[in-house]
Amino acid sequence: MRSFKASVIVLVAIIMIMTTVGVSATWSYCAQYANPVENSFALQMAEFKWQGSEELPDDVEGENHAWLVTNLVAGKNDSGEEIGLNNPDSPINDYVNDRLDGGFGYSARDYFGSMAVTGGQDMEELFGADAINLTFMIYVVSETEYYIFTTDVYLGERGEPNWLNTSNKTPGKPTTPLGQYISPIYRTKLTRSNKNEDWNIIETKKGEAKSCWYDENRRNNITQIPSFDPTSWRETT
Repeated sequence: MRSFKASVIVLVAIIMIMTTVGVSATWSYCAQYANPVENSFALQMAEFKWQGSEELPDDVEGENHAWLVTNLVAGKNDSGEEIGLNNPDSPINDYVNDRLDGGFGYSARDYFGSMAVTGGQDMEELFGADAINLTFMIYVVSETEYYIFTTDVYLGERGEPNWLNTSNKTPGKPTTPLGQYISPIYRTKLTRSNKNEDWNIIETKKGEAKSCWYDENRRNNITQIPSFDPTSWRETT
């Protein structure tokens, strides 16, 4: 009888030990898993407020302007690598700098847009998850001042060049006739103290800009990409 009781006690003790270890392992996993999610959420929300940010639509799925602006400046990918303008070696900075440099046979441009043939697809893959219906353009005023333009207006279909890339084969189809104003287009101002510092999001204003073809890197616009002229932007109330 004593032997039976001793066996029962040993068995109960083993079950209690196994149960305790199981609970401990599960709690440890949850604690480790929750931390990255919390950090990611804090990063997104910390950058969401600036002057005029309440003007940006953020309640329509796929049209979150504030999310897009935030990540264009200070976004990170799933590995924690910075993919926005605050990383000098990010893809978006490479495209902006390539446009500024121009190069042999090409013309220098002071803006880069997500509608571009070169780089546009990369930008959609990087920033399109929560802003897939948005178009953006980064306009370089100086080394210490940029503008980010965003719009949820569909700009139209781009054309196609011929196989020699010497002339237009299929014309582009802008939604808004060339020269007429596209509205709304939101302009967000960025500044920094020098080119080695991070960007600060200063303010957003609502406005409109004239429809035009996107200036390609080459000296002609044979692809005919619907876009807007950032220098024609004006504030609307």
